[in-house]
Amino acid sequence: MTKAMGRRTPSTDANHRSNGGGRDGTASPYVDEPPVHRHRRGKIPHRVPKPFVAIACTAIIVSAFFLLNSVPTLYDRVTRSITRINLSKLEVGWSAAQDVSDHDRMVERGLRRIATSESDVRWMDENEISNIVRSGANFMDITDEDLDPVSSEYVPKTFEFPTTTSFQSITAAITANMSTSSLEAWFSAFSTNFRDRSFRSSAGSDASDWLFTQVIDASMNRPPRMKSKTQVEVKSFRHAWPQASVIARLDGKVDVAEWEQPAVVLAAHIDSEGLDGSSTSGNPDGAAVLFESYHALVASGFSPKRPIEFHWYAAHAGGLLGSQKITSEYRRAGKPVLGVLAVDPRRSLAGLSTRDSPEKDAPLERFLKRVVEDYSDGPWVGVKCGFACSDHISWRKAGYASALLADSATSAKTDDNPSVNMLRFAKLAIASAVELSLF
Repeated sequence: MTKAMGRRTPSTDANHRSNGGGRDGTASPYVDEPPVHRHRRGKIPHRVPKPFVAIACTAIIVSAFFLLNSVPTLYDRVTRSITRINLSKLEVGWSAAQDVSDHDRMVERGLRRIATSESDVRWMDENEISNIVRSGANFMDITDEDLDPVSSEYVPKTFEFPTTTSFQSITAAITANMSTSSLEAWFSAFSTNFRDRSFRSSAGSDASDWLFTQVIDASMNRPPRMKSKTQVEVKSFRHAWPQASVIARLDGKVDVAEWEQPAVVLAAHIDSEGLDGSSTSGNPDGAAVLFESYHALVASGFSPKRPIEFHWYAAHAGGLLGSQKITSEYRRAGKPVLGVLAVDPRRSLAGLSTRDSPEKDAPLERFLKRVVEDYSDGPWVGVKCGFACSDHISWRKAGYASALLADSATSAKTDDNPSVNMLRFAKLAIASAVELSLF
């Protein structure tokens, strides 16, 4: 059967009839073309000529081609920006991960990051650190990065300090009953019973526990009038090593929120020299002076206007580890501290550290010089301290005002009796605490 283009041919076979229907719904007799669906009003939809469609598509493609090649698209710009940002983040993240990984690998190998000066910082093993300890050189163990400036958003406040002393009568009443006998007794018990006070040893832990008990007992024996006016808190500050630090706080009951008033901190260390308990050197003069000062203040019933804290640090010989941990804790908590005075006598003439002090420490050191001149029977002599010479350096690195009350190895001794010299330091510590807590 033949069929012509555009013609509809009637079917002669009933089996080939289309299912399409006409207007009356009957089967269409035409099978060569699909049924035409008529639209409204019976009109056939208009069909666009194929040549016109081809020309339009070509024009669109050519225009798009020139547009894409002449002006970068927004998509390209955004894509490139996102790519740059992601690559930058990837590079920074990879670099940080590499640094952390390197630090962790060093620690896993048993190495510690030791600073012997502001510019000399190296990874060292146990033997190298022990050599530094035996040489008598000062150092800080900064492996844990406790005092890293970016580790805390809190910036310690700077406070004003008095330029003269004003509370001699109050100080004299507190120190009137102090004697060398109580100092000698406490010093002997601490140094004899705990010859090994290294921070890693069980004996060092026993020494800090004994000190904690002594401070608790002294606090319990305060007069009744002090119990009603002054809050006393004593706590053992635990570390990753056996020996703990001890903190005692005297806080006059005033109408301010806790920690709102800046504290005056007196500090000393309790551990002996050495890392493994093999050394029993390292006198506990500072710890004895600090305890005698605390005992005298509590026994007198003194109530401070600003809190006074007494810190006995562990792990001084390990690179100022104990003071770094506590300083870091105070900075993270945002606790205000007026100033820190480290007490480190070595049984000669009272003096004051003045070396490498930043400008913010100058007012505190000038005031302490005034205290030494007004309250001591010996002259003031400037003492050069050096890097990491005492635990006040931890506070200084964290941004707090701090200073060192030490002796002078370059001047003649005023007394051959070490107990007399320790008593002089205890009175200076009390005078400093009273003056700074009341002005």
